Amino acid sequence: KVGVKVHCESQLSMKLDVNELKLGTVVGSGGFGTVSRGEWRKQEVAIKRFNPAIIEDKTMKSDIEREVVMCSALRSPFIVAFFGRAIAFEKYYLVMEFVPHGSLGSLVKKSPLDPAFKVRAILDTARGMEFLHNAKIIHRDLKTDNVLIASMDTRAPVVGKLSDFG
Repeated sequence: KVGVKVHCESQLSMKLDVNELKLGTVVGSGGFGTVSRGEWRKQEVAIKRFNPAIIEDKTMKSDIEREVVMCSALRSPFIVAFFGRAIAFEKYYLVMEFVPHGSLGSLVKKSPLDPAFKVRAILDTARGMEFLHNAKIIHRDLKTDNVLIASMDTRAPVVGKLSDFG
């Protein structure tokens, strides 16, 4: 037998091909742009598309680029996963994990929540905040709308995930 040893190292690229993105229904919008449910490489994702005015503002674009670098380095089950960004023809997209149950804020407005679920969502939020704190990152907009719900089952490994802390 002849053996060959191969040693490889790689770095994940945050630059995604815009042609691999499939935009679906809009799930949210604001002054920055819109968030759509979509698909990237056969995986369900959330795609944030920025308004052209935001991208034209050099300060805002710089802040977004800083957020891309920061998010690409964060790996925690209590933080929404970031896959990368795609840029094409004055369109700028951020691609993130799609979290199926929406925000804690929207759930609170719909109906009363089970006390055990509330406790679990708070614990996962605290775990996410601790992770950010240990990474020397301050979440400047912690609110129920920025806690996304991955599962309604309090026995699941993760119930709540932090988002929007750029």
